[in-house]
Parts: sequence; structure tokens; C-alpha cells
Amino acid sequence: MFFPALLLAASAIAVPGLGPTAVDYFLEKIDFRELARNGRWVGVTVNLWVEPNRRISRCSVGNFAGDEASAKSICPMLIGMRTGLPRDGEGRKTYAYVTVPIIAIAASSMQGTEKLRQEFFALPIEGDPDARLTLAGSSISADDYFEIVVAVDTGGAVTACGQRGKTRQDLGERACELAQGRTFVVRRADSGEPVPYVRNVKLISESSKP
Repeated sequence: MFFPALLLAASAIAVPGLGPTAVDYFLEKIDFRELARNGRWVGVTVNLWVEPNRRISRCSVGNFAGDEASAKSICPMLIGMRTGLPRDGEGRKTYAYVTVPIIAIAASSMQGTEKLRQEFFALPIEGDPDARLTLAGSSISADDYFEIVVAVDTGGAVTACGQRGKTRQDLGERACELAQGRTFVVRRADSGEPVPYVRNVKLISESSKP
């Protein structure tokens, strides 16, 4: 059957994320005293295009809340950095499209952290229609960062899928079943040719839809 094979192939998928070094570098550049006086916090989602050689070659801001200047400063920092190695369902080097949220909160705003997170994660992610997958009938809070990873071919079809991190197996299986019935965005190399890639997809409940 197609679906079990899809899940088995997921063991080889590797979707790179921003390592601690890149995130720490961003946080070091934030003036938290200024953040406390003005925006008090910043949440930003960046959409990263990673080459098979691990280099981040494109970056865009998908959404942000709080301090605008801090949010818009991150992409110039990330271009040229290297991530983990993207691999497809068969373990081969590939391209990756990665959606990464980063939140920095000044000490004076810590009391409202949960409200701020909910406000941020409710925002739509521009430039990335495949960033989220809604699971009807499930209860997923803003603090549950459940994801699946998918390998996508040059026509937008899913060739492999599996859960990521601490995502529950039952949610991962349901989400992969939905994902394999969808067509994802066709993405292209700098040459203009469509290329296969891997990506992460955040799982949300119906009540969390923006």
C-alpha cells in the first residue's frame, strides 16, 4: 500500500533547521533594553531556501509581530549561513524549504508570554501556503509545536512523509495521509528549473486557523 511505504521512506528525510549558533547570533544583535522600552518583544517567521550544499541562499519574512526593525534584520544575517544537510526520502542530498519561527521577549513582557505566542502563531505566513496543515477534530495548542516533514517532487507531489521531533505518532500518521493527497508548491532553482525538495509543515487544529 502507498501510505505505509510513504511513512517508511520518512526515516531518511532530513529537514535542516537553524542551529543554536544562527539563533544565538540573531538574539545577540537585539537590543533588549530598547525592546523593553518600545516593542517589548518580537516574533518572526523566516522562510529559508537551502541548497543541497547546506547554504541558505534565499530568505524572506513570512510574518512578524512586535518590533518591526528587529524582525526585518534577521534575513540579511542568515543569507550565506549553512544549516544541516537536507536529504530526501532515499537519503540523497536535495533542496529544502524551511519555515522557522523565532521569538525574543524582553524581561518586562514575560508575564504575558502565552498571550504573545498565541498572537504570533495566529498570524498567516506570507509566501508559504504549505506552512500549516489543519487536522480537524484534534486539539493542538500554540505551545504544541507538532510538525511533519515531507519530500516533494518536481511536480509538487509528496514522495515521503513522517512526523518530526516530539509530534505524536497518531497526529503524524493522520497528517501524512492528508499531505500525500495534496499538491505542494513547485519550487525552482536559480536556473529556473523545478527541483525536488524537503520541507516542514506545522500541524494546527481547526480552532487555531487564522
